[in-house]
Order: sequence, then C-alpha cells, then structure tokens
Amino acid sequence: LELIGIYNHFALLWFNWSRADASRLLLLRAMELSKALTNPLENTHCVNSLFYLAQVELVCGNYNRSAELCTKVLKCKRNLPNMFDPISWAQDALGLSQHYMNARKYRVALHCICAAKRSLNEFMVANKDKIPVTEALNADVHLAFGSISLAIMKQ
Repeated sequence: LELIGIYNHFALLWFNWSRADASRLLLLRAMELSKALTNPLENTHCVNSLFYLAQVELVCGNYNRSAELCTKVLKCKRNLPNMFDPISWAQDALGLSQHYMNARKYRVALHCICAAKRSLNEFMVANKDKIPVTEALNADVHLAFGSISLAIMKQ
C-alpha cells in the first residue's frame, strides 16, 4: 500500500511539472500494483490513483476516459465512509452529468443527476440545521434536470 502511495505522490510531482505522460505511467503502475490487493477499490490509495489518473486523462484530452474514471471514483467514494462527503459527492456527480449531457449520453447524465439529488436529500434529512448550505446545490440539481429535459425534447 505504501508503494501505491509513493507512486501517487511521484505522479503528482510529474503532473505539476507539466509532464502528464510521465504522471500517467506512474499512475498506471500504481493501478497495476493495486490489482494485487483483495479489494483495491476499498483502499484510499487506489481510489486516489483512479482520481489522479482521471485528472491526467482530462488534461491529455481523453475526455471520455476521464469521465469513465470519474464514474468509478464516485462509486468507490460512495461505498467508503472515510471518503464520502455527500455535498462534494453531489457536486462531482452534477459535474459528471454535464460531460455526459454534452456527449448526448442522456441516460447516464440523468443517472448522475438523480444520484446527486439522492445524496443531497440524504444529507438534508440528516442535517436539517444545514439546509441553507445546500440550497444553491439543490437549485443546481433542478437546473440540471431542466437542462437535460430540454436537450431530450430538442432531439
């Protein structure tokens, strides 16, 4: 596990030095090492490797690959209590829905929006005192529903 973390840190260094190619190689090596684990997607280092690789792929212009990796990261974070923050998770799901909407993958985009709404609703039920914090995000969810509905009707 420590070796995976080391690869992640070196990948970040190379990425910060504008060497996305070297960063990608290190992250792919970290992913190879994680496959030897019993359940790599339940390990923080492995999820971080996925997240970093998604960012590298985005910078390299591999938008669909980046979106696939982001989807995996969201699924993993949802199942890892130490990595799950319902507000940032909902924001990330909304951002991902925008990619899928632009790619005209409306079913996947709608799934992301619904997942964001569910996460937000769960947070609001458990934290009634923090509802003002979530009002803007809730509005963004409704706006996303409206945008996707309009896009589907225009087809």
